[in-house]
Amino acid sequence: MQPTQGPCLARAARREFGRDEAGPPDPKLPGFVRDLVRPYGNAPREELLTVPAGHAYADLAEPLIGEVVLPGGPVDLLVLVSGIHDVQLARPTAAYLSHVCPGRPISFAVCDQGSAGPFTALRLLREHIAAGDARRALLVVAEQPTLHYEPAPGPGVVPTRAAAVALLFEPGDGLALTAFRQHARVPAADADALVRQGIADLAGDHEDVTVVLGHGLSPDLATTARPVSPVAAPSAGTGTAPSAGPGPEARRAPAGLPFTGVWWELAGLLDGPVPPGRVLLADHDPDLGYVCLAALDPVRVPVAAAPSAAPSAAGRGGAR
Repeated sequence: MQPTQGPCLARAARREFGRDEAGPPDPKLPGFVRDLVRPYGNAPREELLTVPAGHAYADLAEPLIGEVVLPGGPVDLLVLVSGIHDVQLARPTAAYLSHVCPGRPISFAVCDQGSAGPFTALRLLREHIAAGDARRALLVVAEQPTLHYEPAPGPGVVPTRAAAVALLFEPGDGLALTAFRQHARVPAADADALVRQGIADLAGDHEDVTVVLGHGLSPDLATTARPVSPVAAPSAGTGTAPSAGPGPEARRAPAGLPFTGVWWELAGLLDGPVPPGRVLLADHDPDLGYVCLAALDPVRVPVAAAPSAAPSAAGRGGAR
């Protein structure tokens, strides 16, 4: 039986932005940064405070809205996720994106949760849809590489390039969110084992499983997270024991994209037919100690039952 619970990812877009696309400096940025870091002792990077450096999140997100929101399909809810401060302070970005998004959706932002931020946003999006507050929702994850102060010592990472991903959830064909796990205060030494077990549990006996791993996880987890696939019982006297099946296909988030990387790969999976099997997403934020996993399953609605506003398979489009 096909899973039907949870919001359904129907369309996606992704884009990288060059450093030459950085916007002009916000006049209020120097004072903001100095006030921001003063309690913590971080040094402002004075050379970046008065020159074009950094990408405003609105400038990263706005071009993608037109790619994923189809005419006649207004959005009810928009959630923006970012990992570090915006460079344009006078513009409340989530509210601005609501203004330029068809439907003028309710909007809010999730920030300061590192790589866990998009997973938290996905939980919120799911609850709003389940409660009937939204039928069509847009999740935008954006990151940019310019940090205007010296980072604190620790495992946290800063992006090496600017990128954004937009994911549209609506009724119809796509990938339905069917399982979700989020753990807090997980020591770095325990993260891989927790994710390995979570992948085995969520993969279960599903076929054609695809796993997308974030940068907070060990590189070798892609090969060690393969559960044993069930096989037919051996014939009497053969002594043949069950063996490990091929396991799920593992993908790793692109280098330099610590916040959007998992979602960049997820968007890429929609660049063509909907994947035939379960998709698992996993990441760990080493700074904050969050471990997050999510499962999405393919759903195809019969044409006669599909909502009239939902795009057809031919017009669904995909990531570029």
